[in-house]
Amino acid sequence: MVRHIEPETRRQSTDWHRPQFPRKKKLKMFPSAGKVMITVFGDCEGVILVDPMPRGKTVNADAYIRTLAEIRKRFKRVRPHKIPM
Repeated sequence: MVRHIEPETRRQSTDWHRPQFPRKKKLKMFPSAGKVMITVFGDCEGVILVDPMPRGKTVNADAYIRTLAEIRKRFKRVRPHKIPM
């Protein structure tokens, strides 16, 4: 699940309104659960691999090699007709 919230600016929340109408209720905003990096690999036929980075990990040589090995393995399985002989 991906969430994106655009909070109201102060100016938007102070817009004029008629006295007979109640003010809009502002929802209390909570910070999001955090950011997650997701890499999506695909071709003209569609998505081949969706690879989420585990929380707390960074992209380094080991993570890059793991991702490349995973995409290679997955590509052989889902697109065997595209592997050069």
